Amino acid sequence: MKYLKAYFESFPWQKMTYEPYLVLNPNPENESYIVASIGNDNDFIIAYTPTGNAIQLDLQLKANNREVEAFWYNPRSGKSKSLGMFKTTDNPVFTPWSNGWGSDFVLVVMGVNSKYNLPEF
Repeated sequence: MKYLKAYFESFPWQKMTYEPYLVLNPNPENESYIVASIGNDNDFIIAYTPTGNAIQLDLQLKANNREVEAFWYNPRSGKSKSLGMFKTTDNPVFTPWSNGWGSDFVLVVMGVNSKYNLPEF
C-alpha cells in the first residue's frame, strides 16, 4: 500500500475527475472494471485495471498536449515502465505485462515534459 500512496501523492488527486468515457475498449461491469480519471487541467490521465486488462484510452481529451508519454505503474512493487510517446490523435491499446488476479496496474498518460513525476523506489 505504501507504493500506491506514494504514487497518488505525486499527482493532485483532489483535482481529478472520474471520466468513464475515456476508456474506449469494452469495459466489463464486474471486478475487472477499468476506472479512469483526468486531471481538471487535462494535463494527465490515470486509469486503473484491477486484473491487468488492456486499456485503450481516448487521448484526444488531452488537447493541451499534442504528444503524451505513457507509463505503467505497478502498485505492488512501486516500479514504473515507460511505454513511449504517443500523439493525442492516436488511440493505442496499452497492455500490461501480466494479467489475472494479483495483476493490478495503473496506466499514467501525461504531456511530454509534464511537471509530474512518478515516484521511484
